[in-house]
Amino acid sequence: MNKPIDISNVILRTERLILRPWTLDDVADMYEYAKVEGVGIWAGWLPHKDKEESRRIVESFIKHKKVLAIEYDGKVIGSLGIECYKESDYPELESLKARELGYVLSKDYWGKGLMTEAVTEVIRYLFEDEFLDAITCCYYIQNDRSARVQEKCGFEFVRDSVHETTFGEKRDAKCNLLTREKYVGIKLVPVSSDYAEDLWAFRQEVVEHDADDENQFAGCMGLRESRTPEEWIELCAKRQLDDWDKEDKMKVPSHSYLAVRTVDNRIVGIIDLRHHINHPILGTWGGHSGYTVRPSERGHGYAKEMLRQNLINARKIGIKDFLITCHPWNEASEKTILANGGVFEKLVDAGDGEMLKRYWIDALK
Repeated sequence: MNKPIDISNVILRTERLILRPWTLDDVADMYEYAKVEGVGIWAGWLPHKDKEESRRIVESFIKHKKVLAIEYDGKVIGSLGIECYKESDYPELESLKARELGYVLSKDYWGKGLMTEAVTEVIRYLFEDEFLDAITCCYYIQNDRSARVQEKCGFEFVRDSVHETTFGEKRDAKCNLLTREKYVGIKLVPVSSDYAEDLWAFRQEVVEHDADDENQFAGCMGLRESRTPEEWIELCAKRQLDDWDKEDKMKVPSHSYLAVRTVDNRIVGIIDLRHHINHPILGTWGGHSGYTVRPSERGHGYAKEMLRQNLINARKIGIKDFLITCHPWNEASEKTILANGGVFEKLVDAGDGEMLKRYWIDALK
């Protein structure tokens, strides 16, 4: 789904560029590059006939608040739009927050790596500040320059499509995709025997490092007590069944996920997702999820990404209001929750005077 984005107050800086909102003072700069043959045609529009046409485009950019001006050495040399993608081209993004990039660069500045630099920074902004799940980008099949930019920025081919230009011509295009999982470098996978050896190494590391922490296995219920990795893997398989709570209403069906780093397949964390919180503990202070990051992998932002991906899983099973808690002293966990849209509700007593902060996250946003 296309996430609403307003860039009217966004200013991004790279080593050589400033990416900022357009102003009417930029009309002359736009006309200078937009009137040149062979520039706009790759983005699906014809050369501008006069400055008035450029003015109308700039006014449109200002009004719709989704296109950044690319400024180099005090001069605007192109544009980079955060557009709405064609949803029929990407049915797999139905439950994900996404947008599409489109860009144009003055012919005078081709071959200098400037567009790759600009796109790289906008990708960072969209994933880290806007928390998108995916970014799409397309190019007409003859546009080798744009293909190289997208390849350098990590986009991968998804499928062929046909796009219509502003002057009514239909052209063959390549549709590419960059997911947050690839950008961040971790993915959530179901617990399985494929990771048994590393799972046990993860367990041992947590036991040794967090020996004094009674919450050392948050989101990993039963892992500490299990005698073998296979025992815990079997327990996780049973817990995800809908009839897990059939005979004992104190049990709640849940899924457990391993956060696996894609470059080396190493487990960096574990997180769970409880299917509901109609439970005296979960509904008060336990919440929908808990997580543990591997001690040797802490400080890399993995918890934030684990929770983000888990919210996608929550959406898929119909959870909208997502409850999650943390201790008042746990600033790292609180930052993780806030980064994912957490809204503080109140402090609650978890027993014996232990207080926890309750946060709600709208999993559908």
